[in-house]
Amino acid sequence: MSVIPPVSHVFSSQGYDCIRYLISKLALQRQALQESRLAPQILHINIEAADNAWINALVFMSALKELVIKNARPSSLGVKVLRSFIVHPVHGSNLSTTSTPGGWNTPVCPSLKLFGLRYRRWLRPSEIFDLVPEFVSIIQSRQRSNFSLRSFRIWTRSGQKHPLELIEGSSNSLERFERLKRNS
Repeated sequence: MSVIPPVSHVFSSQGYDCIRYLISKLALQRQALQESRLAPQILHINIEAADNAWINALVFMSALKELVIKNARPSSLGVKVLRSFIVHPVHGSNLSTTSTPGGWNTPVCPSLKLFGLRYRRWLRPSEIFDLVPEFVSIIQSRQRSNFSLRSFRIWTRSGQKHPLELIEGSSNSLERFERLKRNS
């Protein structure tokens, strides 16, 4: 089995090309292993890419348990990508989705236990932080389903040693989200 080299060492800032490279490597390994999906378990990635490229890559990573995405700023990763981590209840009118035994749609990275967003810089005074509803939805929807996260971490600046932990079992409360808003 070939090993995928760290993506940040292959491409530095060509996010779309990097995601395409990652998908092609996953597809090649899937063919070589005669499996329906490759099963990387840990991915720390430092690229910028379009929302659709992110979603297309993450769909292949059903066994991923730890994902840390390093971005320049909070607006680098779109709301569409964050919403793909949310678990939605299955409705009779929503027949094109994958249903789990509990009656929930399967999100991208259903095995994910640790999710992290590492930003090189936080917001400028002219920028608005409006991702709190998505963060809360990811955490709460996964807690109500079989896809619960153990940790959701955010680093708001480069070199920050201790991230802000957003999951309740780790001293989470509304104060953590309020702190994110205040920093913006």
